[in-house]
Amino acid sequence: MGLFNRLFGWGNDTRSDSKNNRGPEPDVVIDEPLDADFVHGQFQGERITFSSVSSPNGNWRCLYGRTAANVGTPVVLLNENEEVQHAFAVTRAQDVSIANDGHVAVTDIGDPDDQNLSGTFDVVAPDGTSVIEHEFDANIWECSITENGRFAATATHNPDRSVYIFDVESGEFATKFETPNLNAPTQEFGTIEGEVVLYLLDGDERYRAIDLDGNTVWKSRDLEEQDRIDQLLDSSEQADLEEAIDLLEEAYELSDDQSRKKSIANKLADTHWRLSKNIRKEEGDTDAWWSHLNQAKQYYYETVSWYDGKKGVAKVERKQAKYHLKEGDEEAALQLLQSISELEDEYDVQLLTDADKEKIENLS
Repeated sequence: MGLFNRLFGWGNDTRSDSKNNRGPEPDVVIDEPLDADFVHGQFQGERITFSSVSSPNGNWRCLYGRTAANVGTPVVLLNENEEVQHAFAVTRAQDVSIANDGHVAVTDIGDPDDQNLSGTFDVVAPDGTSVIEHEFDANIWECSITENGRFAATATHNPDRSVYIFDVESGEFATKFETPNLNAPTQEFGTIEGEVVLYLLDGDERYRAIDLDGNTVWKSRDLEEQDRIDQLLDSSEQADLEEAIDLLEEAYELSDDQSRKKSIANKLADTHWRLSKNIRKEEGDTDAWWSHLNQAKQYYYETVSWYDGKKGVAKVERKQAKYHLKEGDEEAALQLLQSISELEDEYDVQLLTDADKEKIENLS
């Protein structure tokens, strides 16, 4: 059912040119007090619990149902005299934002039994006119509207993962901004140097600001660091091995996310391993070769909970054991091979080769 068919008119607005289908004045009865987080009342004879949100200037209050009703979720706009201005119903309201001029933005997340990815973003003018009704092929959650009611926004979940800004005056879509690292982020409008921007939040913190054309105009410190890490990782793919190690080490030090830090550690381990092989091929068993082997093992141990980490430790210690055998240090070689065996037992994964097992048996 479209929003136009769910708008209810009343009061003194009886203009014949209204594009909404007007019905009889709804039976809206709101209990006291109105300043509570949850407000109770009746809507068309049904008992409803409402959430309450006010405009920034306090001149408007919007109540939206948090309990089910036959008509759907009622959304009721109250003016500064706490009189009902108008009301409409959506299937299931998740979030409501109200401007200083009385424009109301609503995210309608649809029937809870509907498993399809969908959601409808509605903006209704203070006279009850529907100015935006946009249906998405993705779930939506939060919304925001500028204080003057000129622009409104919402954001989608997977697989779309984008923020949408609408021009309320024209009723048209204005900007789409993809958010691959944020899933339906909370948004809030603000200004930077007098220009309207939309802040995207990660949790409770502002993460990024975009302008009305979808350009990033501000980044949080965390995002700045994340972008720097991405740049370092991209550069490391094109650099020679020694330069790649420097770039990866900087990315490793910058990263606070433990999962990503482990991923970078794994790249560092692989790069040290490859560099050690090149050094041995060109220069033989030098101190530099041994140093890069040890650094590779150190970083592989940081990812030892991953199979690649365990496999990496095993191949380094196998290489080191082979060197000690060549040098006649059987005890050191045995200790390294037994270390692989212990890792294998600890994680219940096959790491020893048949040759490793034979060497352990001969050296024990």
